[in-house]
Amino acid sequence: MSEAQLPALQLLSIVIPARDEQDCIVSTVEHLSAQLRRSDVPHEIIVIDDGSTDATWSKVSKLASEIPELRGFQNPSEPGFGTAVIHGLNMMQGDAAVTMMADESDDCADVVRYWNKLNEGYECVFGSRFINGGKAID
Repeated sequence: MSEAQLPALQLLSIVIPARDEQDCIVSTVEHLSAQLRRSDVPHEIIVIDDGSTDATWSKVSKLASEIPELRGFQNPSEPGFGTAVIHGLNMMQGDAAVTMMADESDDCADVVRYWNKLNEGYECVFGSRFINGGKAID
């Protein structure tokens, strides 16, 4: 198999580290899930609770019973963004991954764009709020 002929992707894993995000985690996951379903992207959403002291974990746990693609985990390591992301990547079952912020400052539609680019044969796709046309929401 040549480099230009990468195997077709089967499942996209979206890793969302979350610490004290009780006010936004439900809407973030619901919006992401709806966008991915509308776009027919096979996916799993992995939320890693990173030592929250609010109701983030209970909200993720409840939401997981309503959204079958959602899997929630608690970070077993020293709390921190990096260790939460690493744990999420270790728990993923997909063959491609996207890291997304829990506060929905990333556009859910961008996740679909990344999936489409990866399926064009790119091995890696990056988005940035620091390039022309890039921005952070709120």
